[in-house]
Amino acid sequence: MRIELRASFALLSALFAVGCSRGRDAALQTLPAVGSAVPPFSYPGLFADTVTSASLHNQPAVVAFWSSTCPASREALAAIQSLAAAYAGRGVRVVLLADDADAMTLPSTLQGVGDLRVGVAAGTLRATFSQTHVGPWRRALPLPSFLVVNGDGRIVYRWVGIERAVEHRLSFVRAQLDTLLARQAGA
Repeated sequence: MRIELRASFALLSALFAVGCSRGRDAALQTLPAVGSAVPPFSYPGLFADTVTSASLHNQPAVVAFWSSTCPASREALAAIQSLAAAYAGRGVRVVLLADDADAMTLPSTLQGVGDLRVGVAAGTLRATFSQTHVGPWRRALPLPSFLVVNGDGRIVYRWVGIERAVEHRLSFVRAQLDTLLARQAGA
């Protein structure tokens, strides 16, 4: 019994660290490829105007796929908010696309999101962004997931999950943003 509990806990911990998905490599395969354009999307904004793919052009952006029903997504929210605040003055737009079907529950979940734009995808993220549908676990896009997008609307980096250590949360996404901004400044 104890071995089964330990194995179950280890599996849940691994899924939590990677996100609500089945392994980082397999999960990355479901996201649009690096170098491809962000698929066109238009979602009602939670607190403001419609959030669209066109709003990502002409400036670097991070698109975060999220859901209040995913424990790893909820754990990532503070890091996403911190990312938005840290890069707002540097011309980076951070967009959170919430896959929650019920927009009525989101305002309390997302109180005080600051510089974060929130689009309500209402269960359509997989149809818009998923590139593969292999196996029964591909019923949903891995959450949380992140796309780093350049000013031309092209994906330059993808990341799935949230790092367990708070001080390292979204460090890979931040490093890619810093590299992208340095290249733009040097151009």
